[in-house]
Amino acid sequence: MEQAGELGNPALAMYQASLESVRKLVAEHRVAPATKRKRDAVLEDLEAWLAAGPYERTVRNCTAEDITVYVCNAYVVKTDRYGSETARGKRCCAPGTVEQAISHLRQSFAQMGRYDRWSNLAHSMGSGEGCNPAWSQEVHDFARAYRNYAVKDLGYMEVSATPSTGEVLCVVLEALTAAATDRRNPVKAALAARDGAMMSIEWATMVRGHDVGELLCTGLLLADGSDALGKLFPELLLRDGDCWLIKPQSTKTEKANVVEPRPLRVGTLPACLEPALWVHRVLVTADQLGQPVTGYLFRRLTRSQRAFEEVAVSSGAYNHAFKKRYKEAGVLEGHTPHGLRRGSFQAGLQSGKKIEEMMELAFMKTLENAKRYASVVRHRRDC
Repeated sequence: MEQAGELGNPALAMYQASLESVRKLVAEHRVAPATKRKRDAVLEDLEAWLAAGPYERTVRNCTAEDITVYVCNAYVVKTDRYGSETARGKRCCAPGTVEQAISHLRQSFAQMGRYDRWSNLAHSMGSGEGCNPAWSQEVHDFARAYRNYAVKDLGYMEVSATPSTGEVLCVVLEALTAAATDRRNPVKAALAARDGAMMSIEWATMVRGHDVGELLCTGLLLADGSDALGKLFPELLLRDGDCWLIKPQSTKTEKANVVEPRPLRVGTLPACLEPALWVHRVLVTADQLGQPVTGYLFRRLTRSQRAFEEVAVSSGAYNHAFKKRYKEAGVLEGHTPHGLRRGSFQAGLQSGKKIEEMMELAFMKTLENAKRYASVVRHRRDC
């Protein structure tokens, strides 16, 4: 009867078809492929563990207790697989690994319709099918207790990103300058320009690397809010003292509709760090490759490694490229892209800026977080 009603109501049939398309789109593209693979792997492992367990439960009806026991057996005790040596010489599964596994499970359960926060009462009454067992007080307490145990009893220490100094970054970018201006290999030149531009922008703006990777060419603006592309390509027309803006699509603390543009003034940084010059190189080398920038400013290479595809550079791809460039320059010592944000923050303080001013420039919300960035000690607080 319902189907007959839909057939007799074209508007309802169109609505249902559109809803199905939306659900399919969300299911297939809600998360990055790499993240989806990790989530699926954790869920499949849980499913196999449940099948071999003493209770006849599946991922559709497992409990919060199942999640804590599974995580303990699959991660905490498997120090040979997930463990690393602590300051006290003991092996320990990183608390972050445990928390990430729980997060993957929580998202997977939500996708299969188990949206609600876990309720032992609802489960005992047989109405807990829609409750999310990874979103429960029991699992939260377990994760927190394990973190405290790892820190206090095993000597685990979280390590902050090693800050990059301006001097170290200059060494890397000077090497990339030579590669980006070498016309014998257009692909390598375009790739060097891309990597150098991402690093220089992250240093100059303190925008996180994964947000830099998603920049659009429409996010390059002049001080009056107009498009800056004409000043950056085909010739670099911005001069010392000129102000221009970079506007990310979104950031960790800002949604797309409220993102504040990051102001840049040409000539305030050494030439090798100048973002305007690096963006100019990106646009020039892409044009020479026959693939002008029209959407994403920074694009990933195709599998053939001969051209770019219209896909933003992921955080994983940026991290790989970053470490490769630092290693080639002979300066890689635990550096990661996030170390540029931390190093730039510290450089601003060393130049005489107040911590409150740096917080505003870096769009930080709390003084506590700013003080961790300001610390020259590599290890941050224990918990």
